[in-house]
Amino acid sequence: MSKIIKDMSIEEYHAHPAISKSGLDLVAKSPRHYWYEYLRPERDEREDKTHFVIGQAFHTLVLEPELFNEQFLVWSGKPRNKKAGKEEYAQAQYEANGRSLLKKSEYEDIKQMAKAVREHPGAMRLLNANGQAESSIFWTDPETGIECRCRPDFLRDDGLIVDLKTAHDASHETFMKSAFTHRYDVQSAFYSEGAKQAGITPMGFAYVVVESKKPLCVSTFSTDQDMMMLGEYRMRKDMATFAACLKRNEWPGYSGMIKPLGIPAWGHKILNEGMEGISA
Repeated sequence: MSKIIKDMSIEEYHAHPAISKSGLDLVAKSPRHYWYEYLRPERDEREDKTHFVIGQAFHTLVLEPELFNEQFLVWSGKPRNKKAGKEEYAQAQYEANGRSLLKKSEYEDIKQMAKAVREHPGAMRLLNANGQAESSIFWTDPETGIECRCRPDFLRDDGLIVDLKTAHDASHETFMKSAFTHRYDVQSAFYSEGAKQAGITPMGFAYVVVESKKPLCVSTFSTDQDMMMLGEYRMRKDMATFAACLKRNEWPGYSGMIKPLGIPAWGHKILNEGMEGISA
């Protein structure tokens, strides 16, 4: 069974037990990490969500600016260890009436970032289209029977999925490394699978990336076939691991084997250059 819910709140979405891409990331690290985050009985769900609020506010300001004031309240952000700050924060909580609070400095930062996105021609070619922002997709994986969920930032009517990212460095070379480290290939494959299971033919996956520090440069990227193939492979591997752990109710951590600790490619380059110098 699959479905798209267009008006589900972000809180409801994150509370749903279906596995998400971030859940698969933990499974890939070790099933024990997933168990600790989602399944341990004594887990504390009151953790600080400040960075999530800022990220969601930025996405709303770019993709659904008409909803910003309905979901967020901007307050002065004065230090709360002083009387004036405590009083202003208490008043802001009262006025928020369920909305998320955002410091004025945080709002000014994301407002400038959103402006940079809107002024970027590549970003606007991706985002200036008919589609749905922040829809929640749920489906049952046909290979494992696992319940899955994803929430594309922007699902265009033509089937293109666009994801909005912030980064310290949005240059092509650096973001390509970051994309592999953060498993954006898995995200591309997982979200595309969700769209397909919901009856939408995915037509590709693209990223709009804005730097979080001035001059707030913006880059746009699209996933190529190799990246999608790698994402599909890693996604399937993680799903199979997760299904096996659920079936056995066993959540192992890292391997008990003693593994050799080698050096990365750049280390071999340094070593080879050093050996050449010795032999010269």
